[in-house]
Amino acid sequence: KDIYFKKAGNQTNYTILKKLNDKNLAQEVNLLPTDYMTAVTGSFIYLGSTLNDYIGAGREYFYSSEEFSLFGYKNRMNVKVSGYDNSDWDGDFVLPDSYRSLSVGLFSNLYRYPFSSSKLGGLSWTGNGRGCNTSKSWMRVDQVTIENDALRSIDYRFGQHCEQDPYSALFGLVHWKSPRLNIGTKWQPTLTNIPNTSYIAIESDKGDYVGGGKNYLFTDENANIKIENTGNVLNVSVNGDTWWNGDFALPDTKVKIELGSFKNLIRYPFHNPRLGGLSWSGDGRGCNQLEGLFTVDHVKYDSSGLQSVDLRFEQHCEGNIPSLYGKIHWIRPN
Repeated sequence: KDIYFKKAGNQTNYTILKKLNDKNLAQEVNLLPTDYMTAVTGSFIYLGSTLNDYIGAGREYFYSSEEFSLFGYKNRMNVKVSGYDNSDWDGDFVLPDSYRSLSVGLFSNLYRYPFSSSKLGGLSWTGNGRGCNTSKSWMRVDQVTIENDALRSIDYRFGQHCEQDPYSALFGLVHWKSPRLNIGTKWQPTLTNIPNTSYIAIESDKGDYVGGGKNYLFTDENANIKIENTGNVLNVSVNGDTWWNGDFALPDTKVKIELGSFKNLIRYPFHNPRLGGLSWSGDGRGCNQLEGLFTVDHVKYDSSGLQSVDLRFEQHCEGNIPSLYGKIHWIRPN
């Protein structure tokens, strides 16, 4: 009925066991010890459900890092799963409004989000066309790492009882680490012919949501490129056969665009002003949460303001590994 993990001394993986146990939600938490993390490398999601649970349909599910995305903002998280088994899931987890950020702790008596109490928090896990009308749940955050306002890692487990039925439940374990960014100063666009005029080059990996795994090159001949600079922020817009917008903010200690690399950035304008921020979106696609950096290789000002700039950037959406890369080479028209 309930699900927990137990590791024998001669095992490299955990054996999943089921047994009948106390109905109390607080008792269920003890069936999911935190040591499940020691035998696993890489992010994963495990789901297991009792026989009569409507959402999980009595089955177990396991998803690796390539099959789901997770993003956190302030005191809430969202998980989206697109499994190789053609299953799909969507999870929302919200801590009480007294928490300004995701934090370690046990959160119980959670009703279905978004119809939950803001004082207690809320939880909802749906998928494969199935969802609860009402639910009562708990969530325990065992570990969380937040750096510069960005979620870097989290381990949590949860139990959801549809229609508040104490005899059936869906249980979950989530172990997530932000991918190591391939950020550095070496990336350059793979252009065969470098334009002599201003251009913007975009290259995206397969699986990147914003770029869609495609490459783009915009010049003054095939698009309207507009660059605006206010203080330490650079705004970019491209209007061609596709349209794009970019924002690049230097740390608030800078009064204008300067040479250098600016790392550990999250989405502009929700960024940490001490570090700076960035955002690249277009054609109706953008990140809810992102990590990235940008490097200013060249910048020149004159009496009329910004005269020219060369900037390269890398962006990862929702903690995913696929990247979007870009280079902006701009010279102010005469």
